[in-house]
Amino acid sequence: MNNPKRLVEGLKKIEEVDSNFYRLYLDKIYSINRTHPDFDQNIFRHINSAQNQEIRKRIIQEMGDFSLIRKELNILSRYYKLRYPKRIFPKINTCYSGFAGFNAWIYNDSNILVDLDMYLGSDFEAYPQFYPQFKYAYYTKDYLVQNVGRELVRREFVLFEKDKPNNMLAMMLIEAAKIYELSRLMPCREEYKLFEYSKEQWEWALKEEKNIWQYLIKEELLFESEYKKYRPLIGEAPSSIRSGVADGAPPRIAIFAGYQILKKYMEEKGEENSFNLLHKFSPEEILKKAKYKP
Repeated sequence: MNNPKRLVEGLKKIEEVDSNFYRLYLDKIYSINRTHPDFDQNIFRHINSAQNQEIRKRIIQEMGDFSLIRKELNILSRYYKLRYPKRIFPKINTCYSGFAGFNAWIYNDSNILVDLDMYLGSDFEAYPQFYPQFKYAYYTKDYLVQNVGRELVRREFVLFEKDKPNNMLAMMLIEAAKIYELSRLMPCREEYKLFEYSKEQWEWALKEEKNIWQYLIKEELLFESEYKKYRPLIGEAPSSIRSGVADGAPPRIAIFAGYQILKKYMEEKGEENSFNLLHKFSPEEILKKAKYKP
């Protein structure tokens, strides 16, 4: 758009339809002062900056007409309504932000904002300036619908995020439960993609499952309450690096173990919403009932 006034008129129409999105887009994402006398020119320059022009070109190149993504979102919505019948699948809004750094964001009960900046392909030349390689490796359109699902699941687990888990077992089961719920919303999705692993990393974890569990037991980490001691096994990183962990270990191997515990529980006790499961039983009780022995 090459006319500042027409751009602002277009934004005003958006405000009439969704005032929350309008304020979020300008105030939080672009940090544009809407009351400034030069607002028209400021927002015009920002949206039409060289960086944003390049992003817009890449979005068109990568996303096309969005038909495939719409189809996948429709499938996700059907599974979501089955899993959470009291919830309404939110409206999906998209934008490009100039690398604000979020994938998908529920900004009220009925709307999700998807930042298309984060799905331009792992070879997009601007990513290395802003993000580490282990993150932008998954900044592809293949992960857009998954991240919408992940955000929907995250909303269900907000209660658990308010109170910090008191040990690693609790943390690994909560984080694993989010992935498990995501797998129920996307039953045809490969598990390694749900974990944001490569195929090789997933195969490594499966092969080493017994050794991972034995390591957690040997190091007495399950009931460790000091986060920094187990953070290398649960946090975002290129790999799990901690004394005694074998070379080549993918990141978040403790969450991988938690996921296997939940799957074993479901096999033993029957399918159940994992959010409800965490409400009913303590992490220790879930572990005992799962009879997990890789």
